[in-house]
Amino acid sequence: MVDQAAAGGDAAAEVVVYGSPISNFVRTVRMVLIEKGIPYRLEPVAPQSAEIRAINPFGKIPAFRHGDLVLFESQAIC
Repeated sequence: MVDQAAAGGDAAAEVVVYGSPISNFVRTVRMVLIEKGIPYRLEPVAPQSAEIRAINPFGKIPAFRHGDLVLFESQAIC
């Protein structure tokens, strides 16, 4: 197990998933987080919106943020 504080991460940082709750790809990410017991907050955003483009230049959902770590594409997140 990696010590988040020693690795420069914020162990208390909130996990946020950005995307539409009805998206199959967002649902996949949410199921993995639930199975791993990782608490998260779903931030509903539409694909191609200005908010999602600020995170993912391709405008696709889902996007994932944990502190300074930002990922997009469900295969990369899971």
